[in-house]
Amino acid sequence: MNEADLSANLKRACERAMPHCLALKHAERANRAYPDHSVTWGKFTSWWEVKFYNGRMFESPADQEIMCKRLSQQGVCYYIIFEQRKERRTLIVKPFELGAWQTAPADFKEGFDYDWVAQFIKHEHLYWSGGKSVDV
Repeated sequence: MNEADLSANLKRACERAMPHCLALKHAERANRAYPDHSVTWGKFTSWWEVKFYNGRMFESPADQEIMCKRLSQQGVCYYIIFEQRKERRTLIVKPFELGAWQTAPADFKEGFDYDWVAQFIKHEHLYWSGGKSVDV
């Protein structure tokens, strides 16, 4: 299990939860400051950075943390942290709370639950777009 596997599963879950959405995985070489994913649906775009924690602290470059904070101030940006210890948890964390991700997530669920994350993303889009979805 690695971030690429987690990202691929999350992308598929978003496409199931929000038909016709544009769920993009951004190339890491292009600009490492940008979050891993963006989801555009209902005339709204959100940004998502995926991290995998398996006992070793994940890498979080300073320029990426700054970008995620800036994006969250002007729109929607969260970290999705897949934590694997004895048991698994999926955490959704605001960029300004990344330092306390284990104790202060915006939300969390036991296990690696991609569909739950996709529903969280869908909820954000419905809330911020005034409840509009666009099916083509």
